[in-house]
Amino acid sequence: MKAYKSKNLCKDIAKDKDLDEVMINDIISFYYEDVRKEFKGLDNPRIKLDNLGTFEVKQSSLERYVKRNESFIKETNPDTLSFNYYKGYKKVKDNMSKIEKLLSSLKEENLRKAQKRKERDEFIKDMEA
Repeated sequence: MKAYKSKNLCKDIAKDKDLDEVMINDIISFYYEDVRKEFKGLDNPRIKLDNLGTFEVKQSSLERYVKRNESFIKETNPDTLSFNYYKGYKKVKDNMSKIEKLLSSLKEENLRKAQKRKERDEFIKDMEA
């Protein structure tokens, strides 16, 4: 399947459906604006998009992010920062709480999956014996 650029996609859809190109562009922009908000929200470890699939956050990526930003927060003194730098510092600090919550939910889910896998393997072993 050939990748589309958004300007070509809007033109092609508008031509196929006999609709205004600006309206098609607004619809596509509105949809992907919500998708971006969902990704940036850091509320769910998985995001399901119709006809595109399910996107899942990798636990290792979150752990690297936490490690890198924890050192940044520890080394930075917020009292000495200018206003612009403080905004960035505050944003990182606020995101850290969301990411740590997301990371803990992923770890709990992985433990639950491992326990289910273990129970299933034991059940199969018992059935074979």
